[in-house]
Amino acid sequence: MKSLLLGVLILMFQVIAFAATSFEVIGPCSEEPILSTSVTKTKAINIGALTIDQLDKNNFEYIGTENKIDSIDGTPVGQAALEIISRSEMRAYGWCFYVNGQEPEVYPNEVKMSKSVKSVQWIFGYAHYVAGEWVSMCEPSWKVKPKFLCDN
Repeated sequence: MKSLLLGVLILMFQVIAFAATSFEVIGPCSEEPILSTSVTKTKAINIGALTIDQLDKNNFEYIGTENKIDSIDGTPVGQAALEIISRSEMRAYGWCFYVNGQEPEVYPNEVKMSKSVKSVQWIFGYAHYVAGEWVSMCEPSWKVKPKFLCDN
């Protein structure tokens, strides 16, 4: 009987220890999250579905689907999301996501939810174009605080 009770307690601890996934959204002008929550129960089968579920539950305005997020909380899209710095340099802004601190480099609906997913973070970032080359991708925009986004 004691071993059965011990087994149940160990199983309960494992479920609790692996049940929570942190979910954050970092906006364009500050490294402080505009949304930070812990997800303990979800029917989402992938990161895209989890994202839509959390944005809906937290009443965030967004444009997107499980496949990709174009805008959260009124961030610009299309040409409005381009910052022309000079004739040979620009930044193209948009949303990037990370799972357990790593950028998957696939669409969010292609990353399945599992016990190994401990954190999901969306950041508003930019791709940097200089002299005909894309020199970086998904750099956090809050690090450069672009005037067209961050000057009130």
